[in-house]
Amino acid sequence: MMKRNIALVALTLALASVLAPAHAEDIVPIVTLDQPVVAAGSNGTVHLLIRFVVPVRGDEDSASRPPVHLALVMDRSGSMGDAGKMTYAKAAAKSLIGLLRPEDRLAVVDYDNVVTALWPSAPLVAPELAMRAIDSLEPRGATNLAAGLVAGLGEIHRDRQPGYNCRTILLSDGLANTGETRPAVIAAMAAHGRQQGIGVTTMGLGLDYNEDLMQGIAAAGGGRYYYVENPAAMSRIFQEEMGKVLHQATREFTLWFDHGPASAGITVYGYPTAAAAGRTTITMHDLYGGDAVSVLVGVQLASPDLGAQELGRIGVSYVDAADGRTRRSEHPVLVTGSADAQLVAASVDVPTAVEARLIVADDRHDRAVRTFEAGDKAGAVALLDTLREEISAAETAYGDPKLTKKLEALALEQADMSRAEQEPAYRADYLKRSKEAFYGSRQGKRGKYLLVEGSAGLAVENLQRVLADRGYYAGALDGSFDDEVRAAVAAYQAANGLTADGLAGPATLRSLGLY
Repeated sequence: MMKRNIALVALTLALASVLAPAHAEDIVPIVTLDQPVVAAGSNGTVHLLIRFVVPVRGDEDSASRPPVHLALVMDRSGSMGDAGKMTYAKAAAKSLIGLLRPEDRLAVVDYDNVVTALWPSAPLVAPELAMRAIDSLEPRGATNLAAGLVAGLGEIHRDRQPGYNCRTILLSDGLANTGETRPAVIAAMAAHGRQQGIGVTTMGLGLDYNEDLMQGIAAAGGGRYYYVENPAAMSRIFQEEMGKVLHQATREFTLWFDHGPASAGITVYGYPTAAAAGRTTITMHDLYGGDAVSVLVGVQLASPDLGAQELGRIGVSYVDAADGRTRRSEHPVLVTGSADAQLVAASVDVPTAVEARLIVADDRHDRAVRTFEAGDKAGAVALLDTLREEISAAETAYGDPKLTKKLEALALEQADMSRAEQEPAYRADYLKRSKEAFYGSRQGKRGKYLLVEGSAGLAVENLQRVLADRGYYAGALDGSFDDEVRAAVAAYQAANGLTADGLAGPATLRSLGLY
């Protein structure tokens, strides 16, 4: 009977999307539990992993893609004159404009202590004129970041047309030091924009901006956050972000969890949430072709009885960016209560358990870094030591190489903290790099410290480029981690005294100057 209950749980999870309103290209969550069978009467925690894997549509490079409405909000404060930042920013902005089409709509807003609509929102029928306007920018003044953000959102809202994928990209190299400066209030501005269907991506340039503010804006605005460490790399980062916008699959994406009788409470990792009337709404960015995004929810059990019990229901709603139709579905999540300890132990879903351990570890790792930032190095080291013990135990239990690589990251962290303690410039870079890495890794995107087969994007492209420069890789710089890249990584590792497993973890990336 118990085995039938387990089968019922698996079948319910697998068929939930089939039973939902059907469409050939619907984006449905892949829902798994690390512990689908639990001890009856337990009040422990199980981890619910929600994954979205978005296919790349065949027409994404054709003229049939949905049009884009973009507002580019550029910092022109005095500090942008340092290290050629303004020169690189202007080149990056022009490279981005080169990706747009005449039917796309563009606004360019510049801000210091004064905000100007340098290029008021309009169809991009004269891109060379927009580029010439950007060339006129020169550094000056202070940093009224909030007013720049509001102006960028306002340009899209003023010129809004149906069927467009809307995005504001906010660039800053400094602190918000004039006008509205409260982070929570500025993040609320971005959240309001997202409620109107306008995503907000942020890009922090150099070492002097407030990364917590920029992360908070991106999280509330449903966009992405980038730390632009090297101004010369800005054009490629702009292109990376624009590639996402051009391949947008959803608008107004909403994810929620309705609490069931077997749930006593939840913890959501890596995303802002809001709770009301038994529902927790999870703020995510919209999804793009080729995306693979994870959401981890820790669910405290409410002493489940024997047999199948409902933890809750996952709900998803979005507007399909291709056809403008709204999709909505709900997916029940069940656990099975059992008095059989062996059956409980045998039910562990190892891939889900490993992913849950990694996301929780990245969340706690981030907490250790922030503890160090607050001046408590001893407390940070204590958190890292405890985390190292727990991940080591999980590595022994599951034997997954991703856990081994997480141990590498933890081993490097204390040395980084010690160096940051002594070198102020290194400290600023270290904190920004770490926070950017954790911003993504708590959503299942570990490209800042772990690249494996199946990884893709700019981080892989950078790995390919460095391996090619060192004579280990002769393939395309296409941002795809395939067998050829793995072989190149293994060859580099073997030649440099590293474990030759072909996985580009923290030790290998550090050796290559990429971590």
